[in-house]
Amino acid sequence: MGAARANTAATAQQKLSGALWTLFSPLTIFSFCVGMGATGLLVHAFLSGPWTAMAAILGGVLFYRGIVRPVWNLIFQFASKPAETLAGSLAREAVAMSKFDTQGKGVVRVTVDGQLIRLLAFLDREDKANGVTVVPGDKLVVTGVDGQRNTCTVTRL
Repeated sequence: MGAARANTAATAQQKLSGALWTLFSPLTIFSFCVGMGATGLLVHAFLSGPWTAMAAILGGVLFYRGIVRPVWNLIFQFASKPAETLAGSLAREAVAMSKFDTQGKGVVRVTVDGQLIRLLAFLDREDKANGVTVVPGDKLVVTGVDGQRNTCTVTRL
């Protein structure tokens, strides 16, 4: 029960943090100011000082919520998911494709961005020192990645 309560508190904190970032983003502030200024210019001839200010504030909120936010939501519907790289496969599962030799080298298969990639893997030092054997089909965990050499370090799952 305590874990569920902590999880709820963390979720509420994330929502509050996201709301504050949205509220103080440059886009929000700029849009609010544009809407406020335009509304103030339109209504200042018809309303007195305090009423003009209240109408301008309301106009700024309506401009952001009614025009800017829906346009940005529409634009972000077309955004693609960021591409994953080999470096993002840390702590992911890999499958041995070959038997690892006595030096702790072998070929593994890792899924990166929806594609199966085969690469040279080195067995973790502790596993190698303990004499762990790896045969095809064994499940491993990627513990290190060398993107320049296209290799990784793995340990037995």
